Amino acid sequence: MPPVVDEDTEILILGTLPSDKSIAAEQYYANPGNDFWKLVGAALDNSLDDLSYEDKLALLKACRIGLWDAYHSCVCPGSMDGNITEQVRNDFNILKSLAPNIRLICFNGKGAAEAEEPLHELGFKTVLLPSSSPANRRDQDGRMIHWMRALRPTGTDFNRKYGLEPEPVLDDADVLSPDGLSSLFTRVDTGLIPSLSDVQSVLGKILLIPQVPDSVKRTFQIAKRLYLFGRFEYGFYTASQHYAFLATEAAIFSRWTASLPNPVNVKGKNFSQQMFSPSHSQLAELFYAKDGRSLSVDGLPFPNSLTKVLKTLREGSVIDERTEKWLTAVIGLRNDLSHHESTTMLPPSTASLSTAAQLINTLFDSLPCTS
Repeated sequence: MPPVVDEDTEILILGTLPSDKSIAAEQYYANPGNDFWKLVGAALDNSLDDLSYEDKLALLKACRIGLWDAYHSCVCPGSMDGNITEQVRNDFNILKSLAPNIRLICFNGKGAAEAEEPLHELGFKTVLLPSSSPANRRDQDGRMIHWMRALRPTGTDFNRKYGLEPEPVLDDADVLSPDGLSSLFTRVDTGLIPSLSDVQSVLGKILLIPQVPDSVKRTFQIAKRLYLFGRFEYGFYTASQHYAFLATEAAIFSRWTASLPNPVNVKGKNFSQQMFSPSHSQLAELFYAKDGRSLSVDGLPFPNSLTKVLKTLREGSVIDERTEKWLTAVIGLRNDLSHHESTTMLPPSTASLSTAAQLINTLFDSLPCTS
């Protein structure tokens, strides 16, 4: 059977071969026992039960979906994929001219997926979907999810709409060459750009104490890596500061959690329970859930913002007034970096990293060191 495609087709569903009923009716998936049209209709959120074959194809066309089969001819007694012999594949090369905008080919079952290699050689992206065969109904929900993920519209292809071309691929030497702005910052003693070893030596001395949770350490490590790679992309210095402040915010939440008893009593309007080592985000989910605004943790109102968490830490003598002011300033700087119509560009300076490390360490210094 000929392919049902045109120049607008973006997704091609490739079956193995037409059944005897499909060949007789000259229609794809004419066997009413096959679940193909049910799966497609559910994936597109549009029932196809009452549509004619022509209307079904029209809907597929409107959704930029095409149909074809892997094999041009074969011997297949009983229309069962396992019985296929003497198979001859379709000429997939014609897809380049008939449907030049195909972005994904979906195999309807493993039999069709045997055509994966030649399609990859032609540059097509493929995905294997569970077969629509009635013999493959053991996990219908799982099968449906796979089909929905593959066929649901992904939105407008703006690259295609506006004829946007991919950016050129740079070679390694160009990618790893110093950024023009970064090159303006040189060492006073040598007049040269600091080497990566020089920068690592400085960053290697900005450390977090053992009591700091691993999740905070990972975020802070990203901040240090971004600073190191600012040599190649000037904007990474700003991203580094942003991540340093994110690590500080995470530390504030984590330190509040560490101040709670374990387990801790959590009460809402219609519930009361004990929780073991809950994170602030887990408790926030309860707070913002239905009837959760009256949430109390360890007998006190749940602090649902950074400002309230800082106040709680200050009132509990976990931090002093000076540290609270510094942390509040960091929160303000992080917000300032996040809410701009244009990109903020900050010069290279490890001062923000050092300040963030000092504040994070101050938060956790009062906890016992177990390492």
